[in-house]
Amino acid sequence: MTEITGLLAADVAKTIITVMGWQRARTKWFGPQQERIEHHDDGRWIGVTSSVSHTWVTLHAGRIRADGTFADSEADSKRLDGTDQAALALAARQLWERLDELEPPKKSL
Repeated sequence: MTEITGLLAADVAKTIITVMGWQRARTKWFGPQQERIEHHDDGRWIGVTSSVSHTWVTLHAGRIRADGTFADSEADSKRLDGTDQAALALAARQLWERLDELEPPKKSL
C-alpha cells in the first residue's frame, strides 16, 4: 500500500479559503485528487489538484455559469508548495486576475 506523504486537496482548499477570507465559498470533491472551491458570489471556481506522494499542488480556475454548471478551466497555476500559504494566496489572486483579463466586455443595454 502506498504511504501518504503528500497533501489532501480538501485540506489545501480549506487553507486557501481561510487565507483569502472567502467566508461564503464552499468546497466540493471533484475527483480522487481534486477539490473544487466554489465561489458563487463571483461566479468562479478554483480547483486544487494534489498528490498523496508529494506536497506540491496545482490550481485551476474557471467560471460558474448562470445555470450553476461549471465551465472548463481557463487559467492554471504552476506547481506550488501546498504548505506555503503565501504562495497559495498569491496564486489564487493571480488566477482571479487572469479570469478578469479573459472576461469578455459587458454589453451595454
